[in-house]
Amino acid sequence: MEVKILHRNPEEYKNIKGVSNFKHTRSFDKKIHLFQREIEYKRALNATKIDKIFAKPLVKCLDGHDDSVRCICVSATDLTDLYSGSCNGFINIWNILDKKLMRKIKAHDGFVRSLCTSHDNKYLFSCGDDKYIKQWIIEKNKDIKDLNEEDNIQQNINNLDYLQKEIIPKKIYSCTSVPNSIDNHFTEPLIISGSQTLDLWDYYRNNSIATFDYNNEYIYYVKFNYSQRNLVGLTLSDNSIGLVDIRNKTPIKKIWLKYRCNSLSWNNMNPKQFIVANEDSNLYSFDIRFLKSACMVYKGFVNAVLDVDYSPIGNKIVACSYDKTIRLFNCDTQYSYDVYHTKRMQHVLCCKFSLDGKYILSGSSDMCIRIWKSCSHEPTGVLSQKEKLAINYRNKLKEKYASLKEIKRIREHHHVPSLIKSMSDKKKIMHEAKKRKEKNKIRHSKNPDQIPISEKKKIFVTEG
Repeated sequence: MEVKILHRNPEEYKNIKGVSNFKHTRSFDKKIHLFQREIEYKRALNATKIDKIFAKPLVKCLDGHDDSVRCICVSATDLTDLYSGSCNGFINIWNILDKKLMRKIKAHDGFVRSLCTSHDNKYLFSCGDDKYIKQWIIEKNKDIKDLNEEDNIQQNINNLDYLQKEIIPKKIYSCTSVPNSIDNHFTEPLIISGSQTLDLWDYYRNNSIATFDYNNEYIYYVKFNYSQRNLVGLTLSDNSIGLVDIRNKTPIKKIWLKYRCNSLSWNNMNPKQFIVANEDSNLYSFDIRFLKSACMVYKGFVNAVLDVDYSPIGNKIVACSYDKTIRLFNCDTQYSYDVYHTKRMQHVLCCKFSLDGKYILSGSSDMCIRIWKSCSHEPTGVLSQKEKLAINYRNKLKEKYASLKEIKRIREHHHVPSLIKSMSDKKKIMHEAKKRKEKNKIRHSKNPDQIPISEKKKIFVTEG
């Protein structure tokens, strides 16, 4: 008996496991796909709208301080560790992964001005208004257990005792004036502090091993370079930026700007580039090889910029301002691609990227630390292979049609508080009036063909 059957190989019509059930046969003939560009444009437009709709940047708000959060510091080696200092002298140690308070330390009398960790993450350094720099041992595997109602009274008492237990610093360094900022060396046991002088300290010595004098000008911020590890950038009270090599006894370079700089950050991937947060509501990036002009001017804030930080990859910038907002910039664009704000958040005093660059940590004067996503519409959960492919496809379409008018308008539109909106509109009108006035001056001058001064050079007063 002869039986005829149909036999098919499953590999011809089945897809790879985990991607989809069946293969989709497609023809790339242009005659069939007559409206391919129109379809792709519509998909790119919808993807841009979806990003705005599903943008939820705020991850968690950490409550644990009794006063404004003055400074924050991330661990040098551990993704989960976060240290914060407040205006009442307390230091809180957090676990970002569990979003819990691990330890609370009464460190200083007055403000905790700055925090930093050692390069091996064994020690935490803090400085305050009491003119002391204190070295603390970082203890691991310590946790404050949750005080649930089900726990007995004795357990609650033990937890409270552990929380309020007095911790003694390993070492105390005495300064001649109030240190406003400290930072650690990335390979050697050295820290640097900025006050009326720039002091270099060794972990194992009581007195500073080197001092740099700036004619009693107060130093607001100090930062070691990530690559050229003996190079220090600092900002001073005479509206200047200084560069110092700790191997020499004299400063390398100093430039004066029109307004004071509140913070400074070096680019991780480009060690010759740094950025400063200025009082005139702008950010300015510089190249140490050519300090006669700024590389880029970043705009968007309507009040003084208080802190700035580069992402670990060096392609993004986060900055916080006195106008109660946080803005994120791409290094090659002048205006921010996202703005973060909440109704309860007050003046944002400090901000940092996490070590993986996926999250932003900010401290504000409403006694809270907030954890934000660096990409507001990025999903946080585990994605399937189909979801990853769909997201990558949408991102490519958005890049392809990014310059088109409607997509650009939706992407660059941000909902901000009415006060910031009105102030930014006034600022824009004033800026256009200044440009118009300069053009009229040049037009009616003796030399009407002269080139107007670039905004990157207007901020300079002198160079030394």
